[in-house]
Amino acid sequence: MSLPKGPVKWLMAHLLRTNRKRMTVIHEVNQILTVNTPFGEAQVLFIIDYGIHRNSMWVCASFSDGKIRHFDTNQISITINHTIGFNMEDK
Repeated sequence: MSLPKGPVKWLMAHLLRTNRKRMTVIHEVNQILTVNTPFGEAQVLFIIDYGIHRNSMWVCASFSDGKIRHFDTNQISITINHTIGFNMEDK
């Protein structure tokens, strides 16, 4: 790939250079957040955000066997919260 000349060349080179240094953010979930996973219900411990070009990774502890597993955002959903009526089906 050939880069254009002048200021555009500098900007593209800068973006290519800084894009390699993506920032990863790890968020510890302090409140109890229960999710449905392919292995059953689990409690969320951490959310790892790799940036805008990749889905976040959810680190969860399984209620059934206590194992710690990592899940992509597309693999999980929030469970029903009866206290505030969140995610409940209409009856």
